[in-house]
Amino acid sequence: MNLHFVTALSGERSIHLFLKIILPNLLTPGNLLAFAGAKNVSYKLYSAPENLVDITSSQIFQELGKIIPTSAKAPMSGSPEDFVDRCHEEAINEAREASAALIFLFADTIWADGALKKLFDHCLAGARSVAMAVPDLDEKTFVPAFTMRFTRSEGPVPASGRELARLALAHLHPITKSSIVSDGGHISELTDNLYWRVGAEGLIARCLRRQAVMLRPNALSDTPDNCGERIVTDTDEIAAFRIAQSDKPPRKLLRRKFSPLRLAEHLHTSEDANIGATLGTAIRIHTDDISGSWLAVEKLSDRSVSKALSVARIMDEFPKPMDHVKRVAVFGSGAGGLAATRLAGRCGWEVSHYIDNNPHMWGKHIDGRSVKGPESLNNQDYELIVVSSEPGKEAIFEQLTDMGLKYRDDFIYFHDTVCVNGFEIFIDCLSDSYYE
Repeated sequence: MNLHFVTALSGERSIHLFLKIILPNLLTPGNLLAFAGAKNVSYKLYSAPENLVDITSSQIFQELGKIIPTSAKAPMSGSPEDFVDRCHEEAINEAREASAALIFLFADTIWADGALKKLFDHCLAGARSVAMAVPDLDEKTFVPAFTMRFTRSEGPVPASGRELARLALAHLHPITKSSIVSDGGHISELTDNLYWRVGAEGLIARCLRRQAVMLRPNALSDTPDNCGERIVTDTDEIAAFRIAQSDKPPRKLLRRKFSPLRLAEHLHTSEDANIGATLGTAIRIHTDDISGSWLAVEKLSDRSVSKALSVARIMDEFPKPMDHVKRVAVFGSGAGGLAATRLAGRCGWEVSHYIDNNPHMWGKHIDGRSVKGPESLNNQDYELIVVSSEPGKEAIFEQLTDMGLKYRDDFIYFHDTVCVNGFEIFIDCLSDSYYE
């Protein structure tokens, strides 16, 4: 079977981290060294044109080239924001043409020894994809500790799954810590996983956003949904952790305290069709043999997840009647706001105005309607708020909840199904069409 390893490097930090920490960690017997001399295996690296010479001339990349055939190139032009996505899209197309499997080696992800060999074993066993939980670690404290523990002058020291998990659990990123339900955790727009602590032995993770680490593109076109998709459930099998900056969070962390109801709201508004199946899988991150304590905590997490899935199912199957609604306020003034306005028209609702948190938008007019700040909601000249911002959905939900408003009673998401005069109406997220 053909196999392509793929890495996309964007920005000075990711290049430095990859060359100094990540790539040396991969040159261990159970990872890239396991493929030395193997036929039909290659390593494809993508970066901006101005970075390629420095990367390919580095000693560690040249060492990689002695083990596996390598190539380095720039992706097709586009915006910096979607750089990694463009690289992965090109890699997927190339893998499809070569009938190859892909293993994504992210620039900020550290792997236990043996992980890559086991991923390839999944390929050989017929898996079309492999996904896993990849908890975030605090770069400031983890990198020095990892370097001291697993780096020697003669080369990297292989880290077993348990050794890596033990070190990782001592250096969790603030966002990861805030997502530990048993410690009073929260759900935020940055939450990838929810965790339940098992004493000092480790964590049970439940994925809200699974990380695909292996993919066979050709298998996706001829295999039914979810067939051949594997989720790694134990760090003894495959362990990986993401090194993330803690001093410069990407945006303000707006959090809502965890409850099954709030998780249900998150599930109901998610556009990931497989999120329920992924969330239903318990993933063990542990440092020692599994004790009896794990079963009790796993059952506790099962109960929370089951409640949330049940409530989300009710939300999906039985949209709340909105016959009383005559006027709505649309929260979001971009493309989503216009889509929400069209939804309102389809439902027979009048749009009173748009709401935007950006003061620079206040006083402007869109489609003949004024844009106002969130304080305009105090006027209550509407029966319903339609949240139309996809990037800011979680933050706006938090904002409205803090104002004492309730989801599905006082506000909805513009991709929700609504019931008006006995008809169920929703927007198709891909085509922006309407269905009754």
